[in-house]
Amino acid sequence: MRGFYVCLKPKTVHYWYKEEISDYRKDIAAGNWGEKKIQVIDKSSGEVTKEKPVPIAKAENFAAT
Repeated sequence: MRGFYVCLKPKTVHYWYKEEISDYRKDIAAGNWGEKKIQVIDKSSGEVTKEKPVPIAKAENFAAT
């Protein structure tokens, strides 16, 4: 969603989403924010070679490889 469609600054839309619409503050307080990670796995050994935190990652958004 882009704020300029309704004459709002992107910062304003981001603030509304973060502070009013989402559970961001509740997740921060509960320690749940930032728990998702993307893993890079070596295909030959099956070993995890790298992990990168992605706070908005959901399993259903990723295809099986």
